[in-house]
Parts: sequence; C-alpha cells; structure tokens
Amino acid sequence: APSRRPASPGLQLSDLKAVGTAAKATLLDYLVEVLDAHLPHLLALPEDLAPVTAVSRVDYDHLRMEVDRLQGCLEVVASELQYARLRSRNGGGRALVGID
Repeated sequence: APSRRPASPGLQLSDLKAVGTAAKATLLDYLVEVLDAHLPHLLALPEDLAPVTAVSRVDYDHLRMEVDRLQGCLEVVASELQYARLRSRNGGGRALVGID
C-alpha cells in the first residue's frame, strides 16, 4: 500500500493536481465544481464580505481617538444639562424647555 504523507502547509489548493486525468484538474477546480453544483450561494461569499473588507481598512487608532473625543463631548453636554437642571430647581435662572 502506498504511504500517505500529509500535504505541506505551504501548498495551495491550486497546487494539488489530480492523477490520471488529461486536464490535470486541481483540487481547487474540483471544489469550485462541487460548490457550483450543490451550494451555489457559497460562491457569492466574496460579494457578501465586501462591506467587511471596507471596514477593515479603517485605522483603529484613529477610530479610537474619534470615539474618545465624542465621548468627551457627551460628558461636557451631560454636565451642562445637570448644571442647568440644578440651577432651575434652585430658581437661579430659566428652566430648561423641551424642544418639540
């Protein structure tokens, strides 16, 4: 019986060729054929992942700085609102009026 060696981790699916066929089909060719016949929706995966690829190009450090800056702005607004509420309760000025 022929010995079986595990495939090298450096091999690609397109490097593995069928033996005994005239076309020398690769394992990748076979997988695409099977997917096309039985699971065609999986072949649309690259289009489905396009938004993920676009998001992955966002610089995390820049995004983190922007979120921190916005959080700081929200904290300032919250403290201003708290000050205005306390002031209106104590009769020290106009009360806050809701915007409709």
